[in-house]
Amino acid sequence: MFAKTIRYALLAFGVLALSVWSSVAQQTPTLLPESVTSMYAVTEGIGSIPLSAWENYSLSRFINEARADVARLALLGVRWYRINSSEYGGFAFSTTQYSGPDRYSRQDAFVRLLQEKEIQILGVIGPWTAYSSCSQPAERPLNAGYLPANLAAYREYVKQTVERYDKDGKDDMLHMKYPVRYWQVDNAVDSRWFDCKEQGREFATAQEYFTVLKTTYEAIKEADPNAKVLLGLELLSARPEGLKYLQDLLALGARQYFDIANYQDFTYDLDNLVARIAQVRTLTAKPVWVTAASVPSDPRANFAWNPALHARALVKYYMRAVVEAGAEKLFWHSLNQEPAQPDSAQWRKLGSNGLFECSSPQTDAVLRVAVCAGRDWSPAARTYFLMTSKIQRVVNASPFYGFTTIPVGAVVRAYIFDVSVNAALPRRVVVMWSESGKVTVNMGGANLSVIVTNIIESRDQTDPLISAVNPSQLEVTASPIFIEINRAPER
Repeated sequence: MFAKTIRYALLAFGVLALSVWSSVAQQTPTLLPESVTSMYAVTEGIGSIPLSAWENYSLSRFINEARADVARLALLGVRWYRINSSEYGGFAFSTTQYSGPDRYSRQDAFVRLLQEKEIQILGVIGPWTAYSSCSQPAERPLNAGYLPANLAAYREYVKQTVERYDKDGKDDMLHMKYPVRYWQVDNAVDSRWFDCKEQGREFATAQEYFTVLKTTYEAIKEADPNAKVLLGLELLSARPEGLKYLQDLLALGARQYFDIANYQDFTYDLDNLVARIAQVRTLTAKPVWVTAASVPSDPRANFAWNPALHARALVKYYMRAVVEAGAEKLFWHSLNQEPAQPDSAQWRKLGSNGLFECSSPQTDAVLRVAVCAGRDWSPAARTYFLMTSKIQRVVNASPFYGFTTIPVGAVVRAYIFDVSVNAALPRRVVVMWSESGKVTVNMGGANLSVIVTNIIESRDQTDPLISAVNPSQLEVTASPIFIEINRAPER
C-alpha cells in the first residue's frame, strides 16, 4: 500500500484523486492538475453584489472587495470556485452582450483574481442570470421567454466567451495563467420551470433547456474541444417533478450534450444526498458534481440548525457525497454570507449559510444595499480550513470498516484517506462520527497510536482540540473527528 502511495507522491499540493472518482478532470489538459482533481469547491459569495447595483458599482471597488474574498478562499484550501451567472462578473449573455468593447472587463477581473491564487473556475454560462424567471427581471424584456430572441447571436457569444478563456493563443484574455475548461449550462433551470409552472406559465421547459443545452454545448466544443460541459439542474433533490424534468431531458437526447451531470442539495438530508447522487449517476451514466449544497448556520433562519451543526454538516457532506456516493466535487454554498439585515426576507431565504459572516453591516446610501465592514470566521470556515489541512495530497479514499463498537451495532460512519506528506512520509487519516450517540470505538492494534483532532464548533474557539488517544478506547460522538494514524490499519 505504501508503495502505491510513494508512486503518486509527486503530485503537487492539493491533489485529491479518490478511488471512487472516474477522474474526468485528469483527462483535460491544464497547467494545474493538482487543483483540477481537488474535491474542495465553493460556489458564489465573492463580492456579494446584487444585480440591481451592478450599473453603478465600480469595477475598482469590486476588485478590492473580491481580492480579499479570493484570499480567504485560498486560505481555506479551496481549489475550485463556481462563478454563477448572477454574480458581478458572471457569464450570462443578457448582462454581457450590450456592454461594448469593454464587455469582458468584469469577467477578466474575476478570472485574474482567482488565477492569482491558482483556483480553478467553473463558469456558469447561459441566456439569463441564474435567478431570471417567469417574473420580469431587469435584463429581460417583458414577456420574453426562456430561449434567447436571437439564438444565433447567443451561440456566437458562447463561442467568443469560451475562446477568450481557453488559453490557446487565439483571442485570449491577456495574462491568463491557465485555461478555463469547465462550463455549466445555466443554473437551477428546472427550479425556474417549476416555480413558473405554479404561476400558470411555461418557462424553461425541458424542451427549451434542451435547445439551450445543445446550442451551448456545440458552441463550447467548437471553441475549445478540450472543454467539459455540465448540466445546470437543481430540483431533483426536493421535488418529484425534478426527476421527471431530467428524464424528459434525457428522452430528448440530452445525454450527448454534456460531459458531467450535476446535482444540488438544500434538503439538509444526508441520506437523500447520497441516494440522489447515485440516482443521477445511474440515469445519466456520467460523472456527478454537487454544484451547490449547504445548511443554515443560524437558528433564526432555521430553528433546527446552529453554528455547531453547520460545522458538522460541512465535513459530513464532503465525506458522504464524495467518498461514499462517488461525486467528484462538492461546491459549498457559499464563501460569504450575503450582507442582508438579519431577519429580513432575503436573509431568511438564503438560510444564513455562508462560511464567512458579515460583521457590522451598514447601509450604502448610494447603492442602497447592505455592505460589510468586515467578515468574521464562522465555526464552519475554521472547520473547512482544518479539513483541507488534514486531507490533501490524497492517493486513495474509501469507507473504513476496521473497527468494533460498544455498544455492538452502533452506527458509526468512517472514511479513510491515504495521504502523502512527501515520498518518505506516507500516512493515513480517518474521518469518523457516530449516529448512535456517544460510542466507544476499538480500532485495535497493539502497536497502533493515533492523534485525534476535533472540529471547531464554537464561535469563541479558534484552534482545534488535539489529543493522543488509545485506539482501543476512542470516544466518538455526532461531531466528526480526524484520526491520524502512524501505522495503517486494515481497511
